[in-house]
Amino acid sequence: MKAGDKKIFTKSGNEVRLIERSGDGWIVERTKGRSAGKQMWCPERALVNRKNSGLTERRGSSDG
Repeated sequence: MKAGDKKIFTKSGNEVRLIERSGDGWIVERTKGRSAGKQMWCPERALVNRKNSGLTERRGSSDG
């Protein structure tokens, strides 16, 4: 994983962009929806590639 990569945050299913490494995780920002640009910390174990996520695109869902 490196800064700029896009991953799926498994807890919410949101696509996020990695910004910088922080401890055992990453500072990320959401890339879509009403909260696009929102930054948060995510543990590395909760960040996966879309093809490995086991999640499907959720249409019309709120990403609060």
